[in-house]
Amino acid sequence: MNRLGANFGSGRGALSSALNMPPTILLSRLLSFIAVVAGLAAGGWADTALSVEVGWNNFVHQGRWSPIFVSLSDPTPRNVRVSVETGGASARQMRIEQVVAAGPRAATFPIYLPLVQYNNDLTVNLADDRTGRHLATWKMDEELGRMGHWPQYMDEGKSFIGISGDERLARRLTGKLDSDRVTSVVIEPRLLPQAAVGLDALDVLILLSPDLEGLSADQQRAIVDWTRAGGQLILTPGDGGIPPASPLARILPGTVGSVGSIELTPGDLVALSLPGRFRNLAARPIEPRSDAVAQPIFPLHPVRAFRMRAGLGQVMIVPVELALLDFADTLIGKKFYNDLLAEFLPAPRPEGAARYGQNQWQPRQSNAFEAVGLPLADIPGVGQFGFSYIAIMLSGLLLVVGPIDYLVLKKIGRQPLTWVTVPAWVILITLGALYAGHVFKSGELHFRTAELRDQADNTVVAQSDFVAIYSPQTREYDLAAPAGSWWQPVSPYGYWRGVGGGVMLDFHQTQDDSRPINMEVPVWSLRLMQSETRAPAPPVLRAELKLDASSGDGPELVGTIHNLLDTPLNALAVHTGQLQSSADLTLGPKEVRAVRIPMIAATTCIDTPDGDDDLTTSYPTGVNGRKRTMMPGSGGPRPPWFIPGDLAPQRSRAIARALADGTCVVISARAMLSESDMKLENQAPVEKHWLYVRALSRLKP
Repeated sequence: MNRLGANFGSGRGALSSALNMPPTILLSRLLSFIAVVAGLAAGGWADTALSVEVGWNNFVHQGRWSPIFVSLSDPTPRNVRVSVETGGASARQMRIEQVVAAGPRAATFPIYLPLVQYNNDLTVNLADDRTGRHLATWKMDEELGRMGHWPQYMDEGKSFIGISGDERLARRLTGKLDSDRVTSVVIEPRLLPQAAVGLDALDVLILLSPDLEGLSADQQRAIVDWTRAGGQLILTPGDGGIPPASPLARILPGTVGSVGSIELTPGDLVALSLPGRFRNLAARPIEPRSDAVAQPIFPLHPVRAFRMRAGLGQVMIVPVELALLDFADTLIGKKFYNDLLAEFLPAPRPEGAARYGQNQWQPRQSNAFEAVGLPLADIPGVGQFGFSYIAIMLSGLLLVVGPIDYLVLKKIGRQPLTWVTVPAWVILITLGALYAGHVFKSGELHFRTAELRDQADNTVVAQSDFVAIYSPQTREYDLAAPAGSWWQPVSPYGYWRGVGGGVMLDFHQTQDDSRPINMEVPVWSLRLMQSETRAPAPPVLRAELKLDASSGDGPELVGTIHNLLDTPLNALAVHTGQLQSSADLTLGPKEVRAVRIPMIAATTCIDTPDGDDDLTTSYPTGVNGRKRTMMPGSGGPRPPWFIPGDLAPQRSRAIARALADGTCVVISARAMLSESDMKLENQAPVEKHWLYVRALSRLKP
């Protein structure tokens, strides 16, 4: 008690002393106290700073994985949970979460997601990862919409080129490439992704004098995996050369020598409207590989660029620095680049063709989803809320809130309470129905997958997975997805546009993958998702084939095909672009077969590589009750085996490009698998798994 009294007295004395201070001293100490508090506020209580850039320099390729760059700083070092939400009321609703380290120094982190034009409700939220306390929010419609600075969306009819490496050279080149069919942007080397999906938005990547020692091994492997999966890479070595240990060196069409020089002829200078100072140019000699194709650069000088197929993609190495050339006549300059990059750019639009409008790839992809997705969604014995269920439930509700409620309240003399009891009955019955969905199980749990594997030269280079989960009760499921897979709701095009609407799906993203989490499926509901994986994997089949035109009955493909699976390969068909097999084959498990396959003229081209063409949509017989559509000028129906391949339209286009020179063949097949790489943890569902394969192989001489 004495101690308390002493303390109280001490505090009272301190207060009395403060009040008796001279005003100048009191004011000085008060200002010092305010300064200390302000300093603490600035160091510990200031707001988290957040800014967001969408796409590559504000450009987004419609429906493809594109980056958003989240820049943040926080006066207090902490782990921050970044949550990105997009999709609105569409079928592509998704929430992507990533945990990053934040501190006083601003840092930029990429998050990848498939953006489409109606996703203008993109929202980024920051929260403390330990406490969950909200830190900051960024909304695209508020931050960009008020300035009219919306992202610019492109469809598959336009080529999107990223230019990286030496930034000075990249900025010189970008304006020289742009046209009505090409858009180019500069990408800082530090922003090049560490996963192949990060380059998904690009059609072509140009590396100008890159510092490969400065690019991480993960960045280089991402470029290699993206190229093998159908990307297109152009490289000028510059002064740094190509280190032999670089992952990029394995896919280049030749080895690069030491820096030298070339002397252009006067005719080259005149033809290209180049000033005389460009007569002598630095260049590196290239020793091409045996399968590399020479590409002329100048009209008269013999120096050549070399290009080569790498997986489903292609690579070109150019010995001179393209960006340094300054053309007096800009039209001649445009033609120079168009001619040099002709194999990498979309074909010019036919005269009179519509500049805008629906691109052929959207309906084709929608057709593929329908052909593959209908079997996925065809669940036997699916429970449904038919009219009888609704009628019974409404009748029961009317009975409870009508006569029963009236009679009970009348008997106890509390009829005015009907304003309370009627809403209470409605709430109770609704909660009871929701609870019943969690507790009671009606039917079987079904887990179905469809895989599209694209392989080139005896290696699977990319895989698209589609998953359907039918839940007989409301519960949360854990999908064990392979590492390196990037998941999203099914594409919203066509048939699938309404599927999944109003359902927000959660994904956890790292620099390596983006996988689903917290996946609750309501009773009697179907959850549909898809993923992309771009990394090398073991092949499904091997083929050694050559074209034999000596037979009097017509051309034949002769050689062997080896099924590497433990299950039969069905509906095996072969296509060279100009020829196709006259009948399908079946290979048993692990079967190696010597084949002699009669070939007939292709009733349709597999595709024109780019641009607007006269391809129409088509369906296999019986899908959705539609008839098979005839191709204009082809004299026959579109082969149904090709439809599943359009699940990955970019790879379809890459395969068509590889078939164009007649040196390759693509083999397609189907199979039923007993199990999948994807699994539902701690569940025993009824499973069914489909596999679709396209294997690109070089024809033997």
